[in-house]
Amino acid sequence: MDDAQRFWWTLGGIAAALVVGVAAGKSAAEAQPVPAARPTVTATATVTVTSTPTPATAEQAAPTIGDGTWLVGTDLQAGTWRAANEDGRYCVWRRLSDTSGSYDAVIAGDGTDGPAVVTIADTDAAFKSSGCGVWERQA
Repeated sequence: MDDAQRFWWTLGGIAAALVVGVAAGKSAAEAQPVPAARPTVTATATVTVTSTPTPATAEQAAPTIGDGTWLVGTDLQAGTWRAANEDGRYCVWRRLSDTSGSYDAVIAGDGTDGPAVVTIADTDAAFKSSGCGVWERQA
């Protein structure tokens, strides 16, 4: 197409062209636009996020915990813990061999309406308390 004209424009940041020409024996009025090749853009992204909990260390473990179930070596360190239980609520605690909820999982436990002290072994799986308030790890 010697008589062809090219019109360039940008569409969404991609250069596009339209070629208009006059074929032999046709007038300019009879000529049809001939589109140029269209670019194809494909984008793919993959994101992988991996998080692995690490065991608690002296620097990472919280120096205090509240009521709930805590995993030994992950949420708290083994050692001696004390709850002041200043409001006089009935405090119940349990050292656990697993978190199944089974009575057989209880290694040791107690209940009191005063201060509580417990020594959690590094072989315990978890520690559970209710009504005790804040537990502080003793040095």
